[in-house]
Amino acid sequence: MSVTDSATAPSQLPTPTLADCRPDAQFVDDVTIPDGTVLGADTLFLKVWRIRNTGTCTWNETYQLYFISGDAMGGPPSTSVPAAQPGETAEVSLSLSAPPQPGSHRGNWQLCTPGMACFGPELYVQISVGDTVEPTQTTDLASTPLSTQPARDPEPSVSPLPPSAGASEWLVSGSRALGVKEISWDTSLNGIDLAKGEIYLSLYIVGLPTGATGTIFSPLEIAVVDGDGEVHETLILERKDPPFALCTAGPGATCEGWWTTQIPDRNKTRRSLTLRWEPSLLSSPLETPIGQ
Repeated sequence: MSVTDSATAPSQLPTPTLADCRPDAQFVDDVTIPDGTVLGADTLFLKVWRIRNTGTCTWNETYQLYFISGDAMGGPPSTSVPAAQPGETAEVSLSLSAPPQPGSHRGNWQLCTPGMACFGPELYVQISVGDTVEPTQTTDLASTPLSTQPARDPEPSVSPLPPSAGASEWLVSGSRALGVKEISWDTSLNGIDLAKGEIYLSLYIVGLPTGATGTIFSPLEIAVVDGDGEVHETLILERKDPPFALCTAGPGATCEGWWTTQIPDRNKTRRSLTLRWEPSLLSSPLETPIGQ
């Protein structure tokens, strides 16, 4: 279980100054990368914890998950926490990279208030890095008569992708493919109206595995570049239903839903839209135009 019993703020951090509420949290589950998962050296991975807001404060974009000790594994010093009302659960994710050194590695993180007072249990990621090269069993074909060598069936091929996702070409990274099926424009979502000159852009995203194992898709890996070259990232509160959320898809399955952002409502910015996908915060983005 990725949690320690410590529920107090580190002594070097200031005492919480929130007068009207009490922040607290409870570890619920490891959504990805259970403790002791064995990974290859320098393997990129997404760690996700499910946590519950057990305090009386509402978490918003000013609440952060901070790295406090151990091995950061290439992660950022801090990351935003999804919005959550008291009693609700949220999934906090980090894009990390397994260290190059073999052995056991652990990094510790904790939620903190806007005033930098940490609360709740320490959340940790603990992995083992295995040898990068495994011994391979070989057969001496020269000592075996060709006539007696058994015929080999061809390797099963992965399912071919459709020509396009619908509104965009597929972006393929490793065993994952991502594309836009539909596009929608709205001036109001979830009861929130935009000011004049702004508009919601929603993309119906489809993510699917291209290999024989399951894979994870995250809305935080997606952005849109508008016609002015400005980059727009995912919104948390204003989302078109059903939303494209953190999802694991197995072979033959898909992760799909609406991904929403906000852009200036001008002809130039609404033309020449580009889908940007960053399969990891440590890798270069992949891009494809979005047809309208």
